[in-house]
Amino acid sequence: FSFNVTPTNNVNNGSARETSQLFGLPLEFQLSATAQALSGYEISGGVAGRYRFTQDARHAQDITYLLNHRTYLLSEEAKAAAPGVKGSDFAFSQLALGYNYHRTPENWPGPFSLSLTGGNTWYAGNTYFSFLRVGGQQSFRFSDKTVLTLFGTAERQFGEQAPDVDRLNVTLRLNQQIGQLGVLGLTVGNTTSISASDTGDFSEQRVGADFRIGKPIAGIDVSFGLDWRGRDFVRSRFDPAGRRDNEVTGRVNLVFRQIDRFGFNPTVTVQSSRTDSTIGLFDREKTGVQIGIRSSF
Repeated sequence: FSFNVTPTNNVNNGSARETSQLFGLPLEFQLSATAQALSGYEISGGVAGRYRFTQDARHAQDITYLLNHRTYLLSEEAKAAAPGVKGSDFAFSQLALGYNYHRTPENWPGPFSLSLTGGNTWYAGNTYFSFLRVGGQQSFRFSDKTVLTLFGTAERQFGEQAPDVDRLNVTLRLNQQIGQLGVLGLTVGNTTSISASDTGDFSEQRVGADFRIGKPIAGIDVSFGLDWRGRDFVRSRFDPAGRRDNEVTGRVNLVFRQIDRFGFNPTVTVQSSRTDSTIGLFDREKTGVQIGIRSSF
């Protein structure tokens, strides 16, 4: 279980700019208030779990489930800038049900798993898209301190408000324990998204690093990370040359383990991201402080 309240300067994923060049013209167009970033609060909650219906020393099978919802409250400043707009206009919900198969064969470099997941999403209370996803992962355990994991998924999205999308993702992650200091994680990945829509047809590259401190500091689990993501859109309705986005995200996560009430721990996450795009409309700046609780089991 989780529940979070997040003050944020960008509830609608709006532009950080007031004007932008569009359609390849050497002119600055004034962006509407709803196209610009609106401040407010994100309120989110969810439940996720599994039912393990079979297990032995070498394999296990799970049924998994997920339900989450987030909605927003606009600040007074945002309400004044965009009258008639409500925070619930940007609400998003997801429901998913899946099956996972895990196995650790003898004389194999590490455990692997396969998964099949289906679900539905809602935006502003209306069906956004449904999806079907198949995935797998293979771990390579080089030592007790070094594990390399390969992840892969293939997903089909059936759009209602969104376009139909076929998406392939491959991610490679290295976890390295560094003495008593903690665990360093390094991630590289690539996503190919194919769609008839210019917003859903892109290629994406990702690089990330994170570190989880080995011992709690004053009873607080501390982790932090930095990620870069680049997206290339072959075409754009706003520029015949297409579009390129570069996003950098930094975050710090705190889990207050010394405070445990009914199996829940308080959490604080500070996250900030910046997106620079070849089209100013898609320049983004977003900062939030997420205050919440999550189950400790």
